[in-house]
Parts: sequence; C-alpha cells; structure tokens
Amino acid sequence: IKLLIEEAFRRSAQVDANRITVEAQGGEVTLRGRVPTWTERDEAQHTAWSAPGVTRVNNEITVGSI
Repeated sequence: IKLLIEEAFRRSAQVDANRITVEAQGGEVTLRGRVPTWTERDEAQHTAWSAPGVTRVNNEITVGSI
C-alpha cells in the first residue's frame, strides 16, 4: 500500500511527494510532512484513500510556509 500511495503522489500535479512521508500497517495509513496549502493536504489524503486496501488514513500533515 505504501508504495502505491507514494507512486500516486509522484504522478499527482497537486501533491509534492518530497514533502510527505507515508507509513502503512495493514490497511491503516499515516501521512506526515508539511505542505504550503490546505488543498495539497486534502489532495494527499484523497490520494491515499484511493489506494486499494486502505481502511483508514491518519492525516498528520501540517500546513504552513515551506
């Protein structure tokens, strides 16, 4: 799951994959990092939910200047 999400981040024009780390244990995913906008944070969460097998997303990404 982790690799699927990281690859999806790299393909996304709205998410900077270099600013976000992904941890996965079973179907539970935790996102961490810092992004400049709420839109990017929300898109990262949406992208994570789109991966097959994801049952929970803990979005710990903070928003602020980079």
